[in-house]
Amino acid sequence: MDRGMNLEQLLLMKEAFESTRKPDGGELTQEEFFEKLSPFLGTKTSREAMAQTFMKIDADCGGTVSWDEFTNYFFLQRTASKNDDKTDWKLVPQALSGWKPAPGAHRDAIQKLYYYEPLDRLIACGQDGSFSFWNAQNMSHHKTYHHEGVWANDCIYLPVKRMLACASFNETVSFFDLSRGTFKMVGRFVCAGDMGTPTCLAVALEKGGLSERLYYGDSKGSVAWLKASMADSPDRLLYQDNPQDMEWVHQEHSDWVTQLSWQPDLGLISSSLDTTIKITDVTKGVVWGTATVHSHGVSAFVYSNSFSVMASGGVDRDILLWEPSNLRRVGELAGHTAPITHLCLDSSASQVISMSSDSIIKLWDLRNNRCMQTLTEKSWAHTSHAHPAAMIYEPRRNRVVTIQHQPMYWRHMCCADDQQGHSQPLVAVLYSPEFHLAVSGDDSGTICVWDTKTGTRDGHFMNLHGNAKLTAMSFDVSGRRLLTASDTGEVSMWNFTNGSRLRRFAHHGPKLEFTCLLYICDEARQLHQVIAAGWDRQLHIWEDLQEDEVVKEGRTIPGHGQDISSMAFHAPSMVASGDVSGVTLVWDLRNGEQRYRFTNPTIQEEGSSSTPAVNQLMFVDPPGCFPGTLLLTASGDGCIRTWQTHGQGRLLDTTEVGLTDRMASCTALAKDSAEKRIAVGMSDGILCMWKLVAPTQPSFSCQLHQGPLWTAATAAVTGVHFMKDCNMLVVASQDTSVGLWSTAGQLIGKCGQHTWTLNNQLTWQHNDASVSHISTSSHFIPLRPLTACIDRIGVSTKHYLWAINKADSYAMCIDHQQQTLRDQEGRLHCRAAL
Repeated sequence: MDRGMNLEQLLLMKEAFESTRKPDGGELTQEEFFEKLSPFLGTKTSREAMAQTFMKIDADCGGTVSWDEFTNYFFLQRTASKNDDKTDWKLVPQALSGWKPAPGAHRDAIQKLYYYEPLDRLIACGQDGSFSFWNAQNMSHHKTYHHEGVWANDCIYLPVKRMLACASFNETVSFFDLSRGTFKMVGRFVCAGDMGTPTCLAVALEKGGLSERLYYGDSKGSVAWLKASMADSPDRLLYQDNPQDMEWVHQEHSDWVTQLSWQPDLGLISSSLDTTIKITDVTKGVVWGTATVHSHGVSAFVYSNSFSVMASGGVDRDILLWEPSNLRRVGELAGHTAPITHLCLDSSASQVISMSSDSIIKLWDLRNNRCMQTLTEKSWAHTSHAHPAAMIYEPRRNRVVTIQHQPMYWRHMCCADDQQGHSQPLVAVLYSPEFHLAVSGDDSGTICVWDTKTGTRDGHFMNLHGNAKLTAMSFDVSGRRLLTASDTGEVSMWNFTNGSRLRRFAHHGPKLEFTCLLYICDEARQLHQVIAAGWDRQLHIWEDLQEDEVVKEGRTIPGHGQDISSMAFHAPSMVASGDVSGVTLVWDLRNGEQRYRFTNPTIQEEGSSSTPAVNQLMFVDPPGCFPGTLLLTASGDGCIRTWQTHGQGRLLDTTEVGLTDRMASCTALAKDSAEKRIAVGMSDGILCMWKLVAPTQPSFSCQLHQGPLWTAATAAVTGVHFMKDCNMLVVASQDTSVGLWSTAGQLIGKCGQHTWTLNNQLTWQHNDASVSHISTSSHFIPLRPLTACIDRIGVSTKHYLWAINKADSYAMCIDHQQQTLRDQEGRLHCRAAL
């Protein structure tokens, strides 16, 4: 809605709602919404954009919107837009495509990570005395220096001296010159006598940054000001009774000092394993505050100046919030199940990032004490990063940097500005031709809505089924409501434009995984049903009743002996279900009777008697006058099998797809609106195009011509759909990507990574992978059952391919260059062209 809309326009829009004079109290249908409100919402607003807005307002998908729904929606939209920079932030991982371990990666444990701003470098300190420097911009390795005996507990940059100070386990504080890029040790102080080991450092700037003080805390609970000049000696003893060397700030901690921080508004803050945090006025030498909010040792703390609140955590696992002015506890951030080791703060967003000893990272909002995000081992693209030893916040680029053996970053960004997509393997992608939207879902239950015309994200919501995994997705018949299933047997329906759950579908069966979903519509009987199937080997059927928030299960249909892996529907009442044993059953939903039972041929490999699982099913109306409907089954052996669902039902053809030397499975299947083209996705990321052609000879029912095939993803293809009115495909993969491709193998772009204008090829990314047209062979579905499948004997140097039908004793020769088909006597039978 226009931000400059005045009261008069609002009143006119309200009159438009009231003018309908309907029993439902002045609600607008989608068509009325466009007709009556388009003058107020902008003359340049397309009907498609208006339809998408209508869907977002119509939260219950009831088909109408009221005045209250309309005004509430736009009020929330305006409020959200004003706070886009303050709400719904998250950590987005660094892109790691093609990632390889860096040559300078640490082998031993990392003790400390530090950001050196003048050179824009990250410095990692290892327990073996190594210091590795990394380019903070791209995380590339710069150089590694080795200093034996320097096991760093902490390090900090001295901006006035332009040196790096390191506190080490060998009871030393060492100084390294960074001004010349040599990282040369220019001085070292050794704590003499019974002094404790330096454990942490802090720098206080004075006189407008012209001078500085270096403080350190030690293993005995003391905090000291290091005063000695490094010009005295490159390596000298440090004496506590020499006022020229050092001065005690306080010795009031009774255990290891874990962190020091200088805050100009407060003073010098120290935390300790003795459970306390102390605040010291260094000018007066007085500890003026001791916080005792923790019951166990404190490991880390941060101070939010904008909220005047301290956040601290440690062994007791909760992050406690307290006010330094009165040392009073004001809240807590509970959620970690292991001791907290690191805390950092994004002061601009008032958010805290915490890491615990079990490598769990959490993002917290200080405004509402809410956990915004949790990063577990599954959140990392590579296991070599999943157990970081150190973590810092880099405010220059608004990101969290972690390190296990080499650094990687997580961008801290507002979700309103985040156009990236998934971080977990995709389960499926669905396409809405009416709104030109693609809806993708991943294992974690994150749903992203993509505008296929531009590649931008139009919305997203997360954690659909809580901690359960998302396992299946489907649209309803209108394409406006989203069905999802989980690995705990949950089935829910959502408005995918705003993430609101419309209803749940309950059942009495075991809480086992549902692997496939269908929404079917029988207009003749005015029947709308939801079907789910999976590991309990039966079909669960619900009536989709609009008024029920929880729909009780209507009936079940048993019949499979193994887990069900796929389903397909053909109007008005035919449903096919396939299982992992290679059995496909075709049902008549009107009476629940089984009409056909198809079994994939047994795989004969070294005595194996296994059968290929049925991964995907699809009904196709054949071209020409061939009787009945074809059922295509995509199997784990990389073959598409064609079955006739007419008369007695039979296997018509077995077609190998993909690259035969890959031994890949068929994992995705789609057809265009004319049911003439078929797209097949493979487990190795290959996408294959096929075309159904009407027969040219009475001896054939139809021809299946293979078109281009190309690598569309780096992992298994989990979903593919033809787009409306264009030669393009939406492709989802387990590599977390949603891509748009032309049917010729050109990459338009990856959603969330690229943007494009669909009708402008100059904005396309094009195809970086190889597109293969060498496999343009034809496969034929005979009218009579074959005693043996068509055999491919070989390919000559002239691109000829012989196909022999042993049952009918004929042979055909396919010329790939001329794309013609001739028999043994040279007679031309057909010309194959896509």
